[in-house]
Amino acid sequence: MTTTYTATVAIIDPDGNVLLTAAQATDTLAGLIEWGQMTRDDIETPTEPLTVEKVYDFLTQAFSLHKIETLTIEPAPEGTPSTLDDLENFAIRRQEGYEPTQEEFEEKWWASELYFRHPCGDVATFRL
Repeated sequence: MTTTYTATVAIIDPDGNVLLTAAQATDTLAGLIEWGQMTRDDIETPTEPLTVEKVYDFLTQAFSLHKIETLTIEPAPEGTPSTLDDLENFAIRRQEGYEPTQEEFEEKWWASELYFRHPCGDVATFRL
């Protein structure tokens, strides 16, 4: 089975007390590189073999992280699908007539927001 990782970019709230999730993706290390490449194409892509450290350095550069932002990369639970696979499966099920609960709909909406937003924008819109 392929190992997936969850990369989370967090930003310190304006009061400096709480880390707010600004962007998040779950994928293989190669998939996390592709996620970072959506922001910039002017930095060098890490070479194989990929390691968490190489991906961490790449994402830090890709997102131009500042001192008030943090990045963590942790192994996802076994069997966790990539963010894009999860969102695609949800969309397909919806097209086939599946009616999600409000909680599930909001969960997928946030997953999409955190995946495609990347760390930019108004801190007030970030999710705790």
